[in-house]
Amino acid sequence: MERKVECTVTNLDLSEDTISTIQSTRLYHYCHFEFTTNDWVDCEKRAIFENDSSGVSRAAVIDSGGMCVVPWECLTTPGRVNLAVMGENEHGYVARTNICTIFKISESLLGAEDSQIPTPNAYLKMLQQKL
Repeated sequence: MERKVECTVTNLDLSEDTISTIQSTRLYHYCHFEFTTNDWVDCEKRAIFENDSSGVSRAAVIDSGGMCVVPWECLTTPGRVNLAVMGENEHGYVARTNICTIFKISESLLGAEDSQIPTPNAYLKMLQQKL
């Protein structure tokens, strides 16, 4: 089961709707960001995900609609998945939010389905379907 996490960014404050407990998985989960202030205008935005147990850290580009895919590498080890958002514009302005927890990963007794690494076209198609 896929999950979409709703996040709000106000100035440099990141908040999310709820912290969910999910099973260890390689299935896709998504984040949708709403940027409510002008701090982020004209910034290239990236979400930084980190699993605090495995130490795996991955960045994902946030598209113009505010969506990104949570990297599955951060979801396969039991622990907490933390998130921060970074942005940088052409003038060198850098913005970074606080860190918040979006998932608690529990061990799965049943295992999880393996997913394939998406091709660039499949990735774009998935994001378009979520909009």
